[in-house]
Amino acid sequence: MRSLVSTTEPLLLIAFNRPDHFEQLIERLRETKPQRIYVAIDGPRSGHPTDAERVQRTRDLVQTIDWTEDVRTLIQESNLGCGLGVSTALTWFFDHEVRGIILEDDILPRATFFNFCSELLDRYADDDRVLAISGCNFVPPEFQGRPDQAYRFSRVP
Repeated sequence: MRSLVSTTEPLLLIAFNRPDHFEQLIERLRETKPQRIYVAIDGPRSGHPTDAERVQRTRDLVQTIDWTEDVRTLIQESNLGCGLGVSTALTWFFDHEVRGIILEDDILPRATFFNFCSELLDRYADDDRVLAISGCNFVPPEFQGRPDQAYRFSRVP
């Protein structure tokens, strides 16, 4: 089993105009101290007066990631929206990495989540049936074949 202290997987953090959420995520990441971090922050929306200040506060928080020097940023000057903004961030990330962990700004993973991801990314790296490893499970327990299992396969992305 991997250490709970750190993760070697590269991380992509996707943020926008929620500095309070992003700050909590950064504080949570201090526990695992990921060494390669990519941060994509969408730009402010026109017609939303508070966006510019909130997006700037979110951008400023990148400087608080002080446990590694390998922090790369993709900062949008104008808003791409949740569709194009996320797909642009993913393309940028995977232009540099073959695999990694993706977190949006409102996700607060436990340290064990990184072990889960790393272990399964290793296990299924060469299995074409596995497209992604996810920490989300939207299937209600009564519809899961074995809800007591730590993970399961799904045909639904």
